[in-house]
Amino acid sequence: MRKKSRYTTVIGIVLILFLIGTTAFYQKYIYYKMIDPKIVTEELSREYTIEKVMNPENMALYMAEALKKNDLDMGLRGFPIDEMGLYVNVTEMLEPTDVFSYTTVLAPSGTYTDYFPLTSAELTSAFAKEFETVEKQTADLGELSVERIDFAKPQEQLESKAQLEFQELCGKWQASAVTEMSVLLKNGSQRYLMGFSLLSYDGYWRVCSLTSELCGTTEDKAIREITLEEYENLTDKKAAADVEKLLEESINETVRKEKKEIKKEEKELICSGEALLPANYYVVNPTYGKSPEDLIGEFTKHIQKRDLQMVLCYGRMDDDREKLHTSSDILANQSDFAAQVKNFYFNLLRGADGAEGKTLNELGESAGTVVAKLNPDNMFFIQLWGVEQDSENENIYIASYEYAQENYKVKFALKKSIKGWQIEEILQVKKNKEK
Repeated sequence: MRKKSRYTTVIGIVLILFLIGTTAFYQKYIYYKMIDPKIVTEELSREYTIEKVMNPENMALYMAEALKKNDLDMGLRGFPIDEMGLYVNVTEMLEPTDVFSYTTVLAPSGTYTDYFPLTSAELTSAFAKEFETVEKQTADLGELSVERIDFAKPQEQLESKAQLEFQELCGKWQASAVTEMSVLLKNGSQRYLMGFSLLSYDGYWRVCSLTSELCGTTEDKAIREITLEEYENLTDKKAAADVEKLLEESINETVRKEKKEIKKEEKELICSGEALLPANYYVVNPTYGKSPEDLIGEFTKHIQKRDLQMVLCYGRMDDDREKLHTSSDILANQSDFAAQVKNFYFNLLRGADGAEGKTLNELGESAGTVVAKLNPDNMFFIQLWGVEQDSENENIYIASYEYAQENYKVKFALKKSIKGWQIEEILQVKKNKEK
């Protein structure tokens, strides 16, 4: 009896060790199978020195300094990329006479957070393009210094017309306040005017545009010559005080007190050249399939897992990742693929009904109905039934999908490199009439 008990104990120990070994092996396998969907560029690795900017004047100063330094990463951190992506209200943006374009309409990530990686990619690229366009204009004017920053035409900001426009902008982006700032720049005896538009979220500020309607600046002409006398006509101390008071009312008492205490501190940090806000954008990590079937299968699997951040990794990116820097080209590349994935979703969710290019009136739908039809929650049920090479083009592969009891043919242009296969473009999403 004692001998049997000893054998039982030995067997038990062996089984426990086997389980421990199997678990360790599985964890190691999973670890190596996991892919980080983001990479950290040299710029993204920089630690932030200031968490938020609580004063609109200081936020305008921060962005002016980023432009002077030609620091794209610093500039991007000053735009409301996360805020716009998380709070965008597409319902408020769509008017009955507006054309419903899969290209220009952002994914409703404020309503359905699954879409956030797509919206973030598109916003980041748009802001990067704007920053570089404006930076080139400032660079042509030599060494500029910031002489003054004020509320742009504060008298007009207080008028009902401007307040209504600001309220509409707040509704679209779920912001608590909007303002426009004028920036007076100087190089020797020559002065220049720039204007920024800003959004506030819970008392802190972000620059939503490097232009200002009140300053009369546009992206193509974001800076212009101005005399000191002309600049003075854009400002009014009493009206500016009233604007500031109005903005103060949009935040709670606790934030208000905090803002007064740190206004001077954050300005000193910005003027010292050491201010850097937290990173608020990403660069995707290029990921490859072993074959066309494996690539499209992985692409589909991550759609089923509702992981659009990982889905974007399968779009063709620059293969050279050594000493990678944040650049507008890389951001534009991932934005283009994000727009293609968005088009893929919109077509499947709407049943490829040809809504692209039609107004809401022509569709017979309200803005709320349009957004409701773009709910991605059920994409979990998408099924991939097969992948075939196109008979006329060896780089094109056609995937057969089923979603919501409908069959679809999706054309992918694929690219093979030494590292494997990637999606160069999602060419077409078409409903298959044959059941």
